[in-house]
Amino acid sequence: MRVPEDQLISREPLPYKPLDETTLTLVNDVEKLRSLKDTLNACQSFAVDLEILKVFHGADKDIVWLQRDFGIYVVNMFDSTRNSRRPIGVLDHSPKK
Repeated sequence: MRVPEDQLISREPLPYKPLDETTLTLVNDVEKLRSLKDTLNACQSFAVDLEILKVFHGADKDIVWLQRDFGIYVVNMFDSTRNSRRPIGVLDHSPKK
């Protein structure tokens, strides 16, 4: 695997937008879930830019569900949980606060 050089450059974080300027769809009922499913099923490509590293935490099941339920295959992905695992005796993989 070759990591693009620009992903190794340290940068200042981008400031997040205020909530009133951020698109958010709360999926809290069956109809909204069906709508989300229809939207994802209609996608021909989704997060496929090989130059963008997709960072997940505990993505084992997420990846299975995305592939099984929507045919979405994630490429150029980093799972911080897998990175945090120690070979002997580590039980807690949650991010430290």
